[in-house]
Amino acid sequence: MKKVLLISNVDLKNGGGRSEKFATRKRMLQERDWDVVVGHVPEPHILLFPYAILKCLYIGMRRDVDVINSVSNPFHLQLIGYIVSQVLGLPWLVEFRDPMVENPDRDPDAFLTKIAAQVEKLAVQNSDQVVWGDGIQMADDHLETKYPDVSAEKFYKLPFLGFESEKFESAPTTSYDSLTITYAGSFYEGWIEPYELLEGFSIYVEQNNPNQDELTLQFYGDWTEQYQEKVEELGVSEFIQTYDFVPHDQIIPVLKGSDIVVYIGGDDPQNKLSVPSKIWDYMGAKTPILAIVDPSFRVAQLIEESDLGVVIHPDDTEAIAGAIEIMISKEFNYTSDKEIFDEFSRAHKMDVLAQTLDSISTNDNLY
Repeated sequence: MKKVLLISNVDLKNGGGRSEKFATRKRMLQERDWDVVVGHVPEPHILLFPYAILKCLYIGMRRDVDVINSVSNPFHLQLIGYIVSQVLGLPWLVEFRDPMVENPDRDPDAFLTKIAAQVEKLAVQNSDQVVWGDGIQMADDHLETKYPDVSAEKFYKLPFLGFESEKFESAPTTSYDSLTITYAGSFYEGWIEPYELLEGFSIYVEQNNPNQDELTLQFYGDWTEQYQEKVEELGVSEFIQTYDFVPHDQIIPVLKGSDIVVYIGGDDPQNKLSVPSKIWDYMGAKTPILAIVDPSFRVAQLIEESDLGVVIHPDDTEAIAGAIEIMISKEFNYTSDKEIFDEFSRAHKMDVLAQTLDSISTNDNLY
């Protein structure tokens, strides 16, 4: 079995979203004859930079790895990948989890951005392959346009992250006595917040006058006093349930048992190209999605084109109420196309990633 040294700032032992994703990658690539050896780069980044290089070099030599795979951001992980690949004389797979330079969260004039630009250039010019996952905030031709002197064959977009089919199929389904609408995940002040959903929900309640035991809107994740005040102001507190975050394997039955799951994506144009991982959990649950997001965003188009749910602009609370009515009354027809779920499965991405590793490990450009 071949080995790939994964250089990342994620510790697989810590749990959480990114740890779970890399742990799944490790397990699924092993099923495809690739052993993922983790080179964890701890913080603080600057102080421990020399230590991280020596650590990854030691792991790479001791485990006799075949390929170096550095995953950023942060951008210094690519610099470590470059040094380790050069010293060990091994193929180097650069992977962007987010855009390194043209990132909505990065000040384009900041000193660190200028350093990131130099590291990106070094990575693009010296790596054997540059890949990124479909769904990050980067146009397909961005790197090819930015680096016209580099062969376009070096750049390759991996499939969407997707969902782990077996995990969802084997999980139980929570049984609810009432119609249940679920939001699972974080909120971000001024960007992703539940106010429009709550207002649309209150309009639906006012128009349909359901009994308390007939309808529930539940939230798993962070919940603030301001959100609760809005609930009470709207007079829908008897329909609202809130819970803390739960582990991933515990939220799956909740999503599967819900009648509607909610995605809130806002309308900030900086997020137009993003398709967040929450969508794959919702898709894996095979539960209709109420997407409160700018309809021009890529995630909205994915949901609509695949018949996964109903998309409503955040500004239109009346339409949110109407969408709830349509989905509860079963007027919306959820997709029955099995090929959609095959295309967006985690297994599909791991198949392609394994092929990529095979290709660069044998110096055979697959793309």
